[in-house]
Amino acid sequence: MDNLTEIKLDPRKLQKARLDAGLTQEQVADLLQLTKGAVSQYETGETEPKGNTLLRLMIAYRIVPRKNLQKLYSHA
Repeated sequence: MDNLTEIKLDPRKLQKARLDAGLTQEQVADLLQLTKGAVSQYETGETEPKGNTLLRLMIAYRIVPRKNLQKLYSHA
């Protein structure tokens, strides 16, 4: 198994990043034009944000992609 398949988004870290940014799930949903349910599903690990949605979450949470992306991921 290669390293890319072993890396998973850690939903607890995603939630922590939102809280650190001082945002509620509803505020994130409004800001990114998502449902509050979608934001909740990302934070519970039910679903994982992909591509543009992940990038937009990182911007909303003030996470610099290259420098701090590892803050959201853990090795399986």
